[in-house]
Amino acid sequence: MKLFEVTVILASLLAVGEPHGYMIDPPQRSSMWRVDPKFPHNYNDMELYCGGRERLWNELDGKCGTCGDPYDATVRENEAGGIYATGTIARKYTRGQIIKVKIVLTAFHLGHFQFKICPHNNPALPVSKDCLDQHLLTLAGSDENTYTPDYSSDGEYEIDLQLPPDMVCSQCILQWTYTTGNEI
Repeated sequence: MKLFEVTVILASLLAVGEPHGYMIDPPQRSSMWRVDPKFPHNYNDMELYCGGRERLWNELDGKCGTCGDPYDATVRENEAGGIYATGTIARKYTRGQIIKVKIVLTAFHLGHFQFKICPHNNPALPVSKDCLDQHLLTLAGSDENTYTPDYSSDGEYEIDLQLPPDMVCSQCILQWTYTTGNEI
């Protein structure tokens, strides 16, 4: 069985509000320190929202780095060359596998989640939005590609996702996007 390795990044947390959350399993780049303290610590790992609402929409015309960093940053901390992009393989999966993803929301802002994956095999180069957009993941056992959290929970969400049956890569990139539904 061919293994398919996934390095996790956090995506553009685009929305009207300023979301607060992180992907802990598999751990996103900025949150690797939560599972292994040898990684660089980002105490704002739940706030990767493209530089903030005002900057995102008033200065950057809605453009965001693919890992949640400000689009116009000289060095995007969560992309290749950034402090949190260590090239570490966060988890290993097989093609077509159903994986359990765990999201922690530290503040609720309504909205929904989406997940994308890219067979990006070069940790020295940033992943492209085009590659991620080609591979939108679906919820396991469904054709749905969005997950709407139940806001009465404790803020931790486990979501089963279906990996593509034909994707093979040495270092895939998994992207989580939280599109919020309210403005704070």
